[in-house]
Formats: sequence, structure tokens, C-alpha cells
Amino acid sequence: MDTLQSVVGRSKGKEVNNQHDGGDAGLPAVSAADGTARAPSKLNPLAKEWFPWQERTPEKDRSLFVTFSNGYPLNDFQIWQFFTTMYGECVEKVEVIWPEIRGRGGGPALFGRVVFNNSCLPSFILRNKDHAKFWVHGRPLWCKKFLPH
Repeated sequence: MDTLQSVVGRSKGKEVNNQHDGGDAGLPAVSAADGTARAPSKLNPLAKEWFPWQERTPEKDRSLFVTFSNGYPLNDFQIWQFFTTMYGECVEKVEVIWPEIRGRGGGPALFGRVVFNNSCLPSFILRNKDHAKFWVHGRPLWCKKFLPH
């Protein structure tokens, strides 16, 4: 059985023969430091390194669209607090849209968006349904998958 050092040593200066005993990765089985044999890796040794916080799922795939009943808006802190209390530290950001009406101040918020840390959370929260209704501080909060236009 070849060790990692002998494989690396053979690959310097000459072509490596891809014929070996076992494994699908094209590399011989490698012994662990404690002398036990490990199965050969099926990972591509030439694959580029993955950085999950730099190469994240797009926000649109990690978001829920939230709506409020007319006259019963929620602010971003209340929404953040609700999801954090229910599901742990899962919210990246909350955007509540407060409309501006010409000539006078803004009206009550009617909708917003919640962006989560993980793309699995929107489906988990909706329980694989089209929408879900929650009660936050005695006010209804409707959620559905975010679909950008």
C-alpha cells in the first residue's frame, strides 16, 4: 500500500500512473498517520477550494416574503425577534417596506422580506407549503417564498 509521501514523491518529475488497486478517484489508498488503512478518496484533488461565506446561495433563494394585515404592521426588530426565538440565530437581515405617500408622511408597512443564513430555512419554516401564517405580538404575519420580479 502506498503512503501519501510516496505518491507525492513519485509524482514529482514524472508522470503518475493512474492504475491502482481500489477506489474511483484515480489515486492509491492512503494510510492514516496511526497506520490504519483508509478507503481512497472520491474527491477531486484538482477541485477549487470552496468558501461557503463567499460563495453563498443567492439571497432570493434564502428569503421569505412577508405581509401584514392592513393597519397591523410589524417592524423589522419584531420580525427578527420572532424568527430568532422560534428557530435560533438564523436571520441575516429583515427589510420592512414603509410606503411614502405624496404630500404627507408614510403609511403603515404592508410587506417586507426576511433573508436567512441558510437556503433550507424558508422551506423548513413554510413546512414545504406555499404559505404560512404566524402570530407575532398579537398581529398576523403571512409568509411565502420570495419570488423576485
